Formats: sequence, structure tokens, C-alpha cells
Amino acid sequence: KASGAAGSGRVPAALNNIVGLKASRGLLSTHGLLPACKSLDCVSIFSLTVSEAQRIMEVAAKASGADPWDRPAKDLAQGPRLPPSGPVSFRFGIPSRPFVDFNSFGSAAQARAQQYAEAWERSIEAVKAIGGTCVEVDYSPFQEAANLLYQGPWVAERSSSLTNWLNADAEVVDATVRAIAEHGQEWSAQQCFEAMYRLQQLRLEARQALHESQAQLLLTPTVGATYTIQDVLADPIALNTNLGRYTNHMNLLDLCGIAVPTTFASPTLPFGVTLSAFAGNDAFLCDVARRLHGAVQLKVGAMESSVQEVEKAVEASNGKYYGPLPSDVESFEVAVCGAHMEGLALSWQLTERDGRFVRTAKTAPRYRLVAFDGMKPPRPGLVDASHGAAIELEIWELPAAAFGSFMKLVASPLGIGWIELDDGSRVQGFRQVDVGANSHGVVGVGGDPPPDITEYGSWRNFLK
Repeated sequence: KASGAAGSGRVPAALNNIVGLKASRGLLSTHGLLPACKSLDCVSIFSLTVSEAQRIMEVAAKASGADPWDRPAKDLAQGPRLPPSGPVSFRFGIPSRPFVDFNSFGSAAQARAQQYAEAWERSIEAVKAIGGTCVEVDYSPFQEAANLLYQGPWVAERSSSLTNWLNADAEVVDATVRAIAEHGQEWSAQQCFEAMYRLQQLRLEARQALHESQAQLLLTPTVGATYTIQDVLADPIALNTNLGRYTNHMNLLDLCGIAVPTTFASPTLPFGVTLSAFAGNDAFLCDVARRLHGAVQLKVGAMESSVQEVEKAVEASNGKYYGPLPSDVESFEVAVCGAHMEGLALSWQLTERDGRFVRTAKTAPRYRLVAFDGMKPPRPGLVDASHGAAIELEIWELPAAAFGSFMKLVASPLGIGWIELDDGSRVQGFRQVDVGANSHGVVGVGGDPPPDITEYGSWRNFLK
């Protein structure tokens, strides 16, 4: 993770052909993070795909609230969403042309300026191809806000976070970082307030710029140049400022954003864009970014795998279905109604055999559900009954070659048999096959019978 106050969660992502997600400020807790600029710090996420980044964000966001600067999801106005599939339409804004000049990133980037310009144009077309309508926006408030980060009194806040080190032994602080922090002492309290007033005006102007163009999100290059290590060492402050041209404004203006690879400027130079919107639009940006990243047909990072292949592998490892098994793999469907359901205690027996979750379903109303709560782990039994009910279950797809090893793990009194679904179709799945079993699943030794839990309608409801 990175503090993301400027662009450390998006710039490295762009340079390495991966995804960089900077959630709304405060959505991910900064508790325990060494501050760079405490009022602006924002934990960022690196990942190979948008799906992974979004999942990490959703899990991590649950812990927000442990730090005074945190801002849990319930405190943010949530933006719109896109459907997971099918045609969509949305409007995206791009900076007016004077603000996207790839010849303005210094002599060290001059030789590659035209390649970057062409990559930017290809990226715009890629966003249009997934349903976006492009409009130009007045980028001046965004650019002015970006300049405030290092050319305004916010460097005093950076200086504050380093005070103890600077006072104890200034030499332990990186020379470039120390030079920036030392400028923080040049700002008066009055200048700090004046900058805050100006920033508030810029926030209003930025909102107006997007509102007037009816843009739902802003699209910019993530970086406008790539420099060699030698270039940066020779002029670290100027070139790092250039790298942050399209990222430094985001936390000051209270935006969330995600950096996504879209093309290559040259065979060895990744190029990507950043999608941004005002705080609370995190999920919406991920919806757009996921479609974009999947459509551009790139390999991920430095790997040979495609976006789709990585997403399928990640989802399969969590028991989710993202497309069928390969066409040359013979498979069959199996219904599960208990501990083998997605995310429950025995689902690993399916996923480690390349099982794929297909869909949820319900039985015909002719079954009852009992709980073998003495088994380890507990699991239910599905039994025929004259006065039954519809029971929720899941349909999985399993390679036929894995059936034998899977069946070895099925414990009495359960087995595989035909189950009728509520649509009249039939599928093989888990049923109680040994009658007379007690609540521990043992047959022929007496003991308490398994309790009837049909009223819950599903094993998940019973567990709750």
C-alpha cells in the first residue's frame, strides 16, 4: 500500500502495467500508516485487475473508523452503478487540449512525447468503445489544485510529519524529501488560511466544470512521461512534479480514482489512464474501469496472462463462476445444499478440483431439510417428504475427472442422487441416503435424530 497523498498509488501502477486504486479519502483507514500529509493521506491498492482491487477495497473499508481522519462508507454519498454486463452509456470528461501537452514534460521525455500523445488518443477511443461519450471540461481548477500540493502551504504539513526526524538527525531523511519539507517552514499561518480559502473555491469550480459538461467522471493520462532512473536522480523534484501533474489534485479536491492500463506507448512503455470522480463514486469508477481493462486486451503486469484469465483464476479460487470450464474438459453439474456451498466449510473440496459455482436454485417443494449438527463440520441432509418445501441450493460444475476423488470425501449418511428442481429439471446432488442416522450422522446406534430445519428454507439461513 502507499499513502496516496499525491500519486504514489497510481503513478507506479501506470509505469508497471497494473491497476492502482485510490479510494475516497478516509474510506480505507490510515490507522498505523506513517503519515506523509495526514489530512490528505489515503491508502492505495496495487493489483493485477480491477476486480481484485475492488474486492480488497470492500474488505478493507469495513475497518474504517479507527483513525480520526477515517470516513466510513456510511458517511459518503454513494454514486451510481453500472450493470455487470450488457450495453451501457456514460459521459466522461477529458482536459481541454492545452492541459494535455506531452511536449511539456521536459527534455528527458521529448523523444517519447508523440508516442504518449498517440497512446492517449487510443485510450480515449477505448473508453468510447465501451459506451462512453467524450466531452471536454475546463481543467484549470484541477491543475491549480495540483500545484498547491507542493507549491503551497501543504508542504508545511509534510514538514510537520517529519519534525522529530529533522530535529533529531536531519541526515537520516532522504535529501530530496528533506529539501521539500524544509520549505514548509517558509509559510505563515495567514498564508495557510488563504490557501485553504482558495482551495475551497477550486473545489466548487471543479464540481461546476464536471456539472456543466454533464460528465460523470474525469479521464486523464495517469502520467505524461516516463523517465529513466538517471533522469530522476539528476532532477528529482522537477521530474516527480511532472509525474504528479494528473494526480496531485485528487485528495485536495476530494476525488477518488483508479489507474488502469490501456495500451503501450512503445513495446516497452506501458500507458494508462486514471478515472476519477468525487468521493463516494468508488464502485462506479470500478464498474467502468473493469469494462475498460477487459476490453483493451492487454497482458497483466509483466505476465503472459490476460486480464480475463487472471479474473477467472481469482474468482474460481473463491468458488465463483466467471465462464465455463474449457470446452475440452468433460464436466457435470452437482447440486449442493450445505457445507459445500460457496464460502462454507467444505467448499474447498470443490474449488481445489477446479469446480465452478454456476448459479443458485431451489428444489421442487417435495423435500425436507434436517441438520446433522453433531458431524464435524455440521451439514444438512435433504430427504424426500410428502409434505415438503422448496429448499435453496447451489449448482456447481465439476470436471468429470475429479468425480472419483470428490466422492471419496462424501461422508455417510450423505450421498449423490437425483434432485428435482422447481423448474421441473433434475440434477444430481447431495441427499441423505442412509436412513435412521442420528444427529451425528451415525446409522444403527440410536441417539437423537437430526432436527428438522425445513422452516429455514436453506442451510445458510439455519447457520445465521
